[in-house]
Amino acid sequence: MENNDNKIETLKKELQEAMREKRSENALMEKAQTRLLMEFVERERKRFEFADTSLYILKDKNEIDIMLIMDQIVEWSKKAKNIEQKNLLTELFLAILRIQNYTQNLETLNQHAVAKYVSQMELSKNTLSSHASEVLKYKLQITELQKQLENAKKEIEFRDKS
Repeated sequence: MENNDNKIETLKKELQEAMREKRSENALMEKAQTRLLMEFVERERKRFEFADTSLYILKDKNEIDIMLIMDQIVEWSKKAKNIEQKNLLTELFLAILRIQNYTQNLETLNQHAVAKYVSQMELSKNTLSSHASEVLKYKLQITELQKQLENAKKEIEFRDKS
């Protein structure tokens, strides 16, 4: 009977050691996945910082250019000698306003597209994280079932020898 107790204790120790090893492997895998995800997030953040900075610079430049053009048209309008020239400059002024409106619409569409992209990336990251978590969970279940199978085989062997 003591021999059986020793075998059971040995099996328990082997099982505990195997579980420690698997936990250690899983911890290393999780750390590696976390590190990779953090690197990816950092690269994405730098890209969006560049995009935001570029967008603000372009918006500023666009506004300044439009203002300069409109100021010049107003000056020309004041110096216009006849009504035809004034009408032409007024039409040009209105065309510049339409162009300004068009560029503002493009800026808004660009910001909307970037926001949508960011939300899709978040969704993708969440899905990827969820997938990795599920894969890990299933691997742990498979490992646990394999251990149970191995223990059952050892128990059958043990009983057959008794």
